[in-house]
Amino acid sequence: MVVSKGYVSATISPEVEEGEETTERDAGGELLLSEQGDDEIKWWTLEIVFGRVDPDLVTLMMPSWQPIRDENGITIGFSGGGRLAVDGGFAVELWMDAKVEGEDACAGGGSGQWGYFLLPSMRGTAPGEITIENGLVSFTLNGRTRKGSRWGRGPYRVVNVDGVPDRLPEGWLRPSDDFLLVTTGVRPPAVEAGCQELVRPTPEPADLYVSGVAGQTPRNTVRVRVDNHGFGPVTLDWGDAAADVVVADGTTVEHTYSGTGPQTITATDVATPTVQATRAITIPLPPDEPSLALEAAPNTSGFGIVAEWDNHGNGPVLVDWGDASPETAGASTGTATHTYTNPGVYTVTVRDAHRPYRARREAAVPIPGAPTITVAEDPGDASGNTARLTVDNHGRGLTAVSWGDTTTSAGPATDGGTVSHAYTTPGTYTIRVWSVANPLSAAEDEITIPFP
Repeated sequence: MVVSKGYVSATISPEVEEGEETTERDAGGELLLSEQGDDEIKWWTLEIVFGRVDPDLVTLMMPSWQPIRDENGITIGFSGGGRLAVDGGFAVELWMDAKVEGEDACAGGGSGQWGYFLLPSMRGTAPGEITIENGLVSFTLNGRTRKGSRWGRGPYRVVNVDGVPDRLPEGWLRPSDDFLLVTTGVRPPAVEAGCQELVRPTPEPADLYVSGVAGQTPRNTVRVRVDNHGFGPVTLDWGDAAADVVVADGTTVEHTYSGTGPQTITATDVATPTVQATRAITIPLPPDEPSLALEAAPNTSGFGIVAEWDNHGNGPVLVDWGDASPETAGASTGTATHTYTNPGVYTVTVRDAHRPYRARREAAVPIPGAPTITVAEDPGDASGNTARLTVDNHGRGLTAVSWGDTTTSAGPATDGGTVSHAYTTPGTYTIRVWSVANPLSAAEDEITIPFP
C-alpha cells in the first residue's frame, strides 16, 4: 500500500463500443428500419499527472520498471523501458475536496466531507510524458480498468456506517462495476513515506455455494464454490470422516459422501481461524434449480399472481415476472406478489443470484375464478378412509386433483360431478383441485382421515 498526495490531476475516460446498427430498405431503396443496439463501455482509462515523484507508487503501477534502493532499503528511484507488463494489477483510491471541520453543514456533527473515488481493478499501465522544468519533474501514467473485481467491501474503513468508520457496505460495489464514487465523512488516510504494510482486516465469513453433479443418481457428490471476498484460502471440513482440505478463494472443489442424511460443511479462514462459515446440507442433495410454484393472488381481479420459491439454502434469488418490469430480489426461500397490467401469457423465472440455475413457470392472465369444491366422506366406505370430491369448474373445462398423499387423478368429467379416493394411512391431507386449461385457477381443502 502506498499513500501519496503527489498527484496533480486525474482524468477518467470511458472506452465505448458502439452498438451494432441495423438498417433495412425496401425494393425501391426506401429506408424501412434503422435501429442501433445499446452502446457498451469496455473499460475506463485513467490518466494521472504527478507533480511529485513517489518511486514506490510508480513501481507499484509499473511493475516492469525496476525499483532502485539505497543501502537502507529505501526506494529512491526507478529505471524503466522496454516491455510493459500487464500481468499484475492494482487498485486506485482517490480522495478529493477535503473541507475544514464544521465548514460543511451536510457533514453532520462537523466531521468534514470528502469525495472518495475507487477504481478497484486496474492493469495495462503505460507511461506518458515526463517533463523536467525549473528543477521539478512531472510525469503522466495511464492505465485501464478490467472487469471481475473481487474488491467486495474492500480492506479499508472509508465510510461511516451507523456513525462508525467501516468498510463499504455489502452491495455498494458489484463485481461488474468499474468504479465507485461516494461522499464520506471519514478522513483520508495520512500520507506516509514508501510502501506500507496493509493490515489485514477481519473478514466476513465466506459464502459457500453448493451444487450437485449433473446426471448423478443418487446425488451424493457436492460441488462447493468458495467466495472468501478476496481474503485468501479457507479450510473446508466436510462434516464426515474425510480429511480437511485447503481451498483457494474463488475456486470449486468436489466431495462424495458415503452415507445419507444431514451434514454440515465448515469453512475456516486460514489467516483468521476464528472466522468460520457453516452450510447445512442433506445427502442426497436436492435439485440444483430452485423450486417454483405459482398461484392466483386474492383481490386482483385475476391479474395478480403469487410466486413461492425455495433455493434449497443456496442464497438469494431474482424473480423476473416476464413483463419487462424490474426484477424482484428475494431470500433463498420466500414469496412475492405481482400484478400484471395487460392480459397475456407470461413466463415467470426465478434464478439463483450467484449460480447459473433457474426455474420457469407460465401464467395466463387474467386468471379465471377458482373451481368450487366440496369434500365429504364417501358413504360407500364404512371405514371412513375414502373421500368423495364434488367439483364445479363453472363451465371452464376439465380439472385435475392432487389428493395430498402423492396421488393425482383427473377430476369429474362434468361440472357438479364427483370423484372418490381411498387413503391407506390415517392423517391430515390437503386436497388441491385446478383447472387443466389454467392451473393457477385452483382451490384447496383440508381433511382428516379417517373421517370422524
